[in-house]
Amino acid sequence: MVEITVEWVDFAKAKLREIADYYIAVAGERTARTITGKIVAKTRRLARNPLSGQRELALEDQPHIYRRLVAGNYKIIYRVVIKTTEIVEIDDIFDCRQDPTAMFDALHESTAEPATTKQPTTL
Repeated sequence: MVEITVEWVDFAKAKLREIADYYIAVAGERTARTITGKIVAKTRRLARNPLSGQRELALEDQPHIYRRLVAGNYKIIYRVVIKTTEIVEIDDIFDCRQDPTAMFDALHESTAEPATTKQPTTL
């Protein structure tokens, strides 16, 4: 069995932090933890089944195959990277209520040289 690691690029971690900061300001820390916790929890399935998300059609013209999971109002954009082990790389967290072209622009900015770390556990 192939070992699968879920990693978050710095851009995606920053987006998760922005979501937390927004909800802390408008609804309180408990709500922020609930929403960001659901996003993080949704990504845990990727270690067992990295292809469980649907292909992200808005990013089909990209050189990588991007997939998505949905947690509430947020799309979790990721791709499977095969190195010495199989890695699921979380690339972006996107608010589905926004213009989808913003997702492309943000992802394009983040893919220069993505720094990665293991999955966040809490904020």
